[in-house]
Amino acid sequence: MKIPSKNIVDIKLIRNIYTHEKTKVYCASGKHKDSQENIKIALKMYRKDMIINPRNVWNERKVLERIYHHCVVLKNSAPQLIYLYDTFIMQDDQGNSNICFVLDYALGDPLHIYIKNKEIDILYIKSIIKQLVEAIGILHSIGIIHRDIKCNNIIFNEDTGQIKVIDMSLSCFIEKDERLTQFCGSFHTMPPEIICVDKPNYSLPFDWWSVGILTYELLFGQQQLNRINNSPDSIIFPWELKYSNETDINKDLILAENFIKSLLVSDESKRLGSVNGFKEVYSHPWISTFTLK
Repeated sequence: MKIPSKNIVDIKLIRNIYTHEKTKVYCASGKHKDSQENIKIALKMYRKDMIINPRNVWNERKVLERIYHHCVVLKNSAPQLIYLYDTFIMQDDQGNSNICFVLDYALGDPLHIYIKNKEIDILYIKSIIKQLVEAIGILHSIGIIHRDIKCNNIIFNEDTGQIKVIDMSLSCFIEKDERLTQFCGSFHTMPPEIICVDKPNYSLPFDWWSVGILTYELLFGQQQLNRINNSPDSIIFPWELKYSNETDINKDLILAENFIKSLLVSDESKRLGSVNGFKEVYSHPWISTFTLK
């Protein structure tokens, strides 16, 4: 299968990462056309005749192009985000036409794999969340809302401790004070302003609610937190089940609990991040002074 990328040449498929009826993702190798530098890439293929909503694919492409322009063209550091190198249409070996994205390859595994197979040290959890908050802050600053922050969409490199936020397929552009009404996201990370009303009406704090859900999941296990539709004070924090022997970090656990409660506020206007956005979340004492050594 010849891959007709203009920007990355000599592309060779290494292995399949993900297969769905309408989508496939491959790990591949290639070279930058200009520098001839060898790189690993991800090749994401949408089967064209099975795309239900072409606008979503178009949005994903434009969002990725804006990220590339901000990070590569304007030379702003954003190690937590993936870049788009090229897009094109090609036929696969079965003769199906596919819309293809050539993406930066994220080394590591999705966070849900770690939750399922092993416990993550609480210091790593704090580092992961701090990096995630930084990534969302960058996206919001350039007018992008992610709308699908969850463990499956965060790649964690255990060797370096770094993360990559992936899958911009539900992301879209948003103005500073704009309200969105599209029903969108993964149910268990959706905020109340989407699922607890007759018609969705939400903005950037959507992503901060999802960060609260994800933080809880990392600390206590995959999706152990049920829907929170009332007061954050009703959230159960079973610290003694996982951290009973870590008395030296009791103060840190209290801060983590406050961080989660501040994000999982049903009233969007009172949620952490609703007023001053990224700066407000990033300045929370649980993550503000933390540096992973």
